[in-house]
Amino acid sequence: MAIQTAYLPQAQCPGLLEHDLNDRSLYQLLRTHYQLNMVDSQTAVGADLASETEAELLRLRLPAALLVTEQITYLDTGKPIEFVRSVYRGDRYRLRTGKDNRT
Repeated sequence: MAIQTAYLPQAQCPGLLEHDLNDRSLYQLLRTHYQLNMVDSQTAVGADLASETEAELLRLRLPAALLVTEQITYLDTGKPIEFVRSVYRGDRYRLRTGKDNRT
């Protein structure tokens, strides 16, 4: 349904790939093991066409539309700590924004 790729600076979290994330989130690990305090993020949303690799992984026939998000997460120091690119099957996701005022 989606491919998410996260990039983090190795200098800030050495040995990150050695940790098992099956029972906890990446952010929990960053907070507890590396004492990194993520406080803010900025996300951009757009559309793109799938690459051959993305189409194969998502089982799509080319050409195929994707919903793409790119997010930068910041520490309490203002320094960026993470860049994430997520691609979603365009035929399986709908983007909703704004507050849901239904009662």
